[in-house]
Amino acid sequence: MFEKPQEKDFVRRPLQEIDLRTGKLTSETSDLRKKGAVPFDWTDTQTVKPLHLWRQETGSGDIAGVVVNGYAYRFNLGLDGVHYLSSAKASDGFLGFRLRREGALGIEPSAFWQMELKQGSKPQLMATGVTDFAMLDGGNCVLATAGHGPRGVSAEGFFLIHGDKTMWNILEGVDRLPELGKEFADAPYVEDKMSLRLVEGFGSGNHGKLVFCLFTHFRGDMRSLQDKALERKTWRRAIILGSAGHRYATDALREGTLPDQIWFHNSGRLIKVSYQWKPRGSSSEREVQLSETTVRLPAKPE
Repeated sequence: MFEKPQEKDFVRRPLQEIDLRTGKLTSETSDLRKKGAVPFDWTDTQTVKPLHLWRQETGSGDIAGVVVNGYAYRFNLGLDGVHYLSSAKASDGFLGFRLRREGALGIEPSAFWQMELKQGSKPQLMATGVTDFAMLDGGNCVLATAGHGPRGVSAEGFFLIHGDKTMWNILEGVDRLPELGKEFADAPYVEDKMSLRLVEGFGSGNHGKLVFCLFTHFRGDMRSLQDKALERKTWRRAIILGSAGHRYATDALREGTLPDQIWFHNSGRLIKVSYQWKPRGSSSEREVQLSETTVRLPAKPE
């Protein structure tokens, strides 16, 4: 479905349907309010596309399903108002996606839904307050959620088991920074926040599909005074998770400055990408520096 040249000012351009099998123009336009359509956007590079029921006045409408590799999976979530896909991923016959309400930003915490990629399957609401997720095999996945800590500004990571819909905290049993005392817990000049970065593994390896989870907890007195009441401290831990919930700890990226990008191969190879700006005449040019660390994973438990 393509837009034709505009005929009148301040009126939406008319649509023309083309049969892509033959390249011929069709004489009629499908009723997208009933049939549904995938809005086209040059910047949208996601594999999973949203299927929307069309609204003539806005150009899009309520989400009515998704399209994965050319196959449409329709569903009705029964939600009030217009919703859009913040992010969606398909893996091993399962789909996970985050929805955002109309007017909300895609980076804001939102609901996480999951479904099996079968016709007639209905998505299930699995968690709320999710900021990022990674899909593993068998429908299992890793979630990054917001709203934790004494001030509700920290992130936590959870492993979601698809079979029984249970979750457990990735840092369970891992030593963390001790809790702040009362004198600092409510002090406005103290920052106390943990963030979580999820890096999905690519390629093949003996441990199957993996996710690299990087936790960073910063705490400190942010006043610009020489004598600070609380020392600034950064705590960082990396946990690697397998599809069956196997957990591996590593010292990779525990110290030093974080790279601009992180790529993780399922064999355990960690590729760090750093940007360096070099002068070139009257301007500067960005150079990309790559370095590699191999994380040696133990034999997978039986």
